[in-house]
Amino acid sequence: MGASQRMTKNLHRIALLFGAMPLLLGGALRDLVVRMVANSPQWLRHRLYHQHGLRNRLAPILKWIVAADGTQVVTVSSGPLRGMKLCVGRNTPNYYWIDDRHEAEVTAMLQQHAKSGTVVADIGAHIGFHTLILSRSVGEAGMVLAFEPDPANLGRLRKNLEINQLQNVRVFDRAVAKSTGVFYFEADGSTTSHLLSDGPAPEKAIKIQTVSLDDLFYKEHAPIASLLKVDVEGHEAGVLQGGTRFLKEIRPPLLLEVHHEQAMVDCLTLLTPLGYEFTPLKNKGKDFIAAALRGGPIPGFSICHIACFARPC
Repeated sequence: MGASQRMTKNLHRIALLFGAMPLLLGGALRDLVVRMVANSPQWLRHRLYHQHGLRNRLAPILKWIVAADGTQVVTVSSGPLRGMKLCVGRNTPNYYWIDDRHEAEVTAMLQQHAKSGTVVADIGAHIGFHTLILSRSVGEAGMVLAFEPDPANLGRLRKNLEINQLQNVRVFDRAVAKSTGVFYFEADGSTTSHLLSDGPAPEKAIKIQTVSLDDLFYKEHAPIASLLKVDVEGHEAGVLQGGTRFLKEIRPPLLLEVHHEQAMVDCLTLLTPLGYEFTPLKNKGKDFIAAALRGGPIPGFSICHIACFARPC
C-alpha cells in the first residue's frame, strides 16, 4: 500500500471516529464539530472534496450531526465565489468543503455569458450558489431573477443574499412552469424538490404559485433576461413550453440541467425548430444529444448539463 493510500485510509478512520463522537456526547460538541468542518483549511477542504469515497462517508455523518433546522456560515476559500459566504445545512453537506472545482464547467459557462450590466435568470436557484456567481458576474448594474419555490431553500437563498449584502438579485417564491397558476410541489429542502405531474399528491406536497416565462416578461413586464440557467428536477421542458414567444424573440443562451431522457427529447424537440444548437458541458452528453435529436431512446442516460445557443438569424 502506497503512502497516499495509507493517508486516505487513515483519513477515513479519523473521519468516522470524528463523526461518531458528537453523536454520543451531545449538542455542544456537535456544534463544535460543525464549526470546525466549516472553518477547515483550504488544503483539507480540497482533499475532502476530491476524495469521493471519504466525502461520501462524511456527508451522511454531517447530516446526522447537524440539527434539522441547524445551519452554518461557510466562507468560500477559492473559485469564483472566493471570499463570499454560504449558509449551509444538513441537506447541503458538500458545501462545507466547496472549492473552485465544484461544477466547474457550469460555472465557466455562466461566467462567460452573464455579461456585466445584463439581466439573467436562475430558474431553480436552490440556496443560491449559482445565483451568487451570476450576481457577481453581472455586477451592480445588472440583475439576477432568482426563482425558488421550496420554502426551506428559499429561506436559505434569502439568507445567503443578506450575508453577502447583494442588492442586484430579485427573488421570486414561484416556480417557472408551462403555465401560470397553482401547482402541487414536493418540497423537502434539498436539491431534489420539484413540481409534481398529474396524479395524487404525496403527503409532503404543498401548493405553490407558478408563472410562465411569457407571462413573466410580457404580462408582468419583468426585465427581459439575456441568459437562463434552468435546473428544475425534470420539468425543464415545461419551463421552455411556457416561454415560446420569449425564446423566439430574444433567443437567449440556455444552460439546462436535464434530469431524464424524456425531458431531453422534449427540450431538444422544442428548441431545434427555433434555431438552437446544443453543446454538452461534458463529453458523455454528445451521445445523449444525438439520440435525443433522433427522438430517443437514450441508452445509459444520466443527468447532464447542456448549453443551448441560437444560430444567428
